[in-house]
Amino acid sequence: IGDDSSDELMFSALHNKFGQRPADVDLYTATVGRKPSCATAYMGDHTDVVELLKMLSSLNNSQNKRFASMGDLTSLEHSFGGVDGGRA
Repeated sequence: IGDDSSDELMFSALHNKFGQRPADVDLYTATVGRKPSCATAYMGDHTDVVELLKMLSSLNNSQNKRFASMGDLTSLEHSFGGVDGGRA
């Protein structure tokens, strides 16, 4: 997750090393704010980053699992009112 031009170097390096959508590595890149980026996703603002971190933390604490499925994250997203915090 990054929000400025220095983070673009990281996004680009990761995608050069692992590919844009690698099949064998869980690689997620996101920029904060909608703007041209090498990241594969964007988050609206810092509150979206905080919500994501809360969801990931909750997943780890409540389920004590080493890995999470997309279903686990989707379930958490709904319990937290969506990634946008219910602002949509």
